[in-house]
Amino acid sequence: MSRTLLVLLLSCLSVLVICIEIEDEKSQCTLQSDSNCQQYWSVRRRNMTCHVSERYRSCDQLCHAGKCNISCIAPEQCRQRCYAGSCDSMECNSRKCRQHCLRSECNLKCNSKHCNQECDVAGCQMTCSPGTELCIQTCKAGKCLMRCPRGVKYCKQTCNYGNCIMLCQAERCLRSCREGRCIYNVPREPVHQVAVIENCNYGLVNKTCLQECIRGYCNIFNNDPQHNHSQICFGGHCYLDCNDYHKCSQVCIGKGCKKLTCKSGVCIQECVAGGCEMECVSEKCSQICRGGGCIMKCLSHDTRICQQYCTGGGCKMICNAENCSPSCYAGYCEYVRTRPPGSGILKVCDSIEWGVCRQACRSYEGCSLTCNQLDTLHSCNQTCDGGNCNLNCSSMERCNQNCAGGFCQLMTCNAKVCFQVCNGGECGTMKCEAETCVQMCFGPGCHMTCTPGVRECHQACMTKQGHCIFDCHAEMCTVSLV
Repeated sequence: MSRTLLVLLLSCLSVLVICIEIEDEKSQCTLQSDSNCQQYWSVRRRNMTCHVSERYRSCDQLCHAGKCNISCIAPEQCRQRCYAGSCDSMECNSRKCRQHCLRSECNLKCNSKHCNQECDVAGCQMTCSPGTELCIQTCKAGKCLMRCPRGVKYCKQTCNYGNCIMLCQAERCLRSCREGRCIYNVPREPVHQVAVIENCNYGLVNKTCLQECIRGYCNIFNNDPQHNHSQICFGGHCYLDCNDYHKCSQVCIGKGCKKLTCKSGVCIQECVAGGCEMECVSEKCSQICRGGGCIMKCLSHDTRICQQYCTGGGCKMICNAENCSPSCYAGYCEYVRTRPPGSGILKVCDSIEWGVCRQACRSYEGCSLTCNQLDTLHSCNQTCDGGNCNLNCSSMERCNQNCAGGFCQLMTCNAKVCFQVCNGGECGTMKCEAETCVQMCFGPGCHMTCTPGVRECHQACMTKQGHCIFDCHAEMCTVSLV
């Protein structure tokens, strides 16, 4: 498969892939063109501010798998996207405001003339301020809330699928409810709600017993161990007890889902709203917590892999499995580990041959390698298959880190040559003080920093995936889009 290689010399082109301060000292562009400032943040917690008035006419902000507060002030347009994370506060002040929320928890306050929010398998709230001419919310599949107070001219909500609420006092209110559950006044939560669905209402789909719960308060008690089970809960307050032989999965978009207990071969929970709990004794257990505040328990030493991806922060993981992989991208997490006999995190070289330290990490828990024995080692190589690796390298010749699956945490390097390959993307930060620094990123969301003492600094980033951060202060800075 051929690749087109485009080399951009940052010193002579108008498009810079570097964090540069603009009018507001809090505003930084990850990528900028003549009239547009683009900001990208991947994983971890971040306040994203794009306040522009003269040099730029529009802002494009993307928070990917992180916990972000987003603010935009621009003359022409603000485009805000929140993917697979949590954006509790999103403010937009421009002539036009466009927002896309995908598998995330989003809360938009729009002060623009034209406001548009699109919600895909997400929990969305949208409030348009008085003076807004056009306020539109499209809920493709999710749990959506829309508020249009007096002073808004035109307010429209399209609910294709999911659980939608529209509170409208605008001059004109237009509602379209297709296969969703729609409410047009303030709902009252019942003191006690019985389960409205207690079976797989979609029957068998590809040998999977599928339940889709729009209103919430649905249960699955597994009594068929020969089939997979999958629950998609839009309204929240769902329960799944899974003991089948193959695979169980739960996607909880609304809040208040009850503890998921799972004894199947593979168990997966995705919690968009946050605040979920999972107790798993399966062979493979995985929890993805978008909104934060989740609890993951793998209490059996027979569990081979236990993973928790907490993009919203504030999660807790209790793990007795063979391989534990806690990933906390927004901070404030707690990790309790009881190791089986003979296990441990690799922190030393696997082998030393001819002055080269080599470490091969195959654990999903990751490895940490410090390689600074300048008297005995001239180079260090770390290979990381499962992610969550760290490399601190100071050597005379070369430092190499190969993240086969991506998701490495940090590489700090001081040598003649420092080289990082990130095949899966989403590597943390490469901090380089070497003579020559190279980062090859074949997925989204890599971050590279080169200090002023570096002679050559080069980053290669996928054009289709993109969203790499390149902070370069070297003598020569180049970027390749592959």
